[in-house]
Amino acid sequence: MKTKKHILFLTPGFPENEAETNCIPALQDFFKQFQATQLFEISVITFQYPYRKENYLWHGIKVYSLGGKNRKGLMRYLNWLKVLKLADEINEHKPIIQVHSFWFNECAYIGNKIALKLDIPHSCTFMGQDALKENQYFKKIKKLPLIVTLSGFHAKTLMENAGIETNFIIPWGINDIELPARSNREIDILGVGNLIPLKAFDRFIRVVKEVRTKLADVKAEIVGNGPEIQNLQKLIDAYGMTQNIHMRGELDRAGVLKKMGQSKCLLHLSEYESFGMVLIEALSLNVKVFSSNVGIAPEIQEISIVEGEKEASYRIVEFLLNKESVLQKINYSIKSTVDSYIEQVFVM
Repeated sequence: MKTKKHILFLTPGFPENEAETNCIPALQDFFKQFQATQLFEISVITFQYPYRKENYLWHGIKVYSLGGKNRKGLMRYLNWLKVLKLADEINEHKPIIQVHSFWFNECAYIGNKIALKLDIPHSCTFMGQDALKENQYFKKIKKLPLIVTLSGFHAKTLMENAGIETNFIIPWGINDIELPARSNREIDILGVGNLIPLKAFDRFIRVVKEVRTKLADVKAEIVGNGPEIQNLQKLIDAYGMTQNIHMRGELDRAGVLKKMGQSKCLLHLSEYESFGMVLIEALSLNVKVFSSNVGIAPEIQEISIVEGEKEASYRIVEFLLNKESVLQKINYSIKSTVDSYIEQVFVM
């Protein structure tokens, strides 16, 4: 039997057990599919989360948690030393042929050091806001690994902000098996995401307010949690829209997908997305998507790009009144994502 080649993955966080579906769902789909190929042996070092030091198996994958707890200064530096030592120990047990880091952050920084010491390739996937100019690791990481971005928009943003050219653009996919059956569309407009300023949910609220001038009984929901939650609720209260917009808080992934299945359209007015997994999930559930011109949105013809709040409200009213049919022509599967990584990024 042919011996499997061994890849070491570095990530800031990883689910602490198989029941924790909310921890970076995109990575969970990736690793499940990657493991299913049975082509490589996989080891994962997670720097910060879970918040305890532990070795465990996750769907048959060896996970080494350093329990960094997002500490800074000396404690973070000491955690890096632990990662380097652990990588040596893992390599002694079974030689590593490549290291891959998720996010261009401390994982990429330490991944470079591991790759240099072991004389192996290093590749890194930019996953989101790490492509923005505020990323301090642009200054710290001098020798670049092979770079993967998630969309043309993502690659362009990285070039504009850091002058870094992408080696591979590989869109992320989803696992169709996990999508729920479609149900009655009781929600007119759905918003999903982290409640941070970058996601611009204040715009979402103002668009629904404008839609209400044409459709008094419009029903909207926002799913997510974050530091803006109280400000957003105050805005809803100030506009007298508590009967029209409901804040549902954070839901597990199954709950989010269920909400999508109950919705007529998804409104996503984020100022930035590297990809926008929520857009793909919504389309897979035959939900009409209205989005700002970010992430994968401009590459998918079924997504309606809206340039501002006024256009968004007009287009949504038109859609809800005309009951426009939604075409289903997307093909973003996690299998395609993993196949592309195997064919383009990893040493075979």
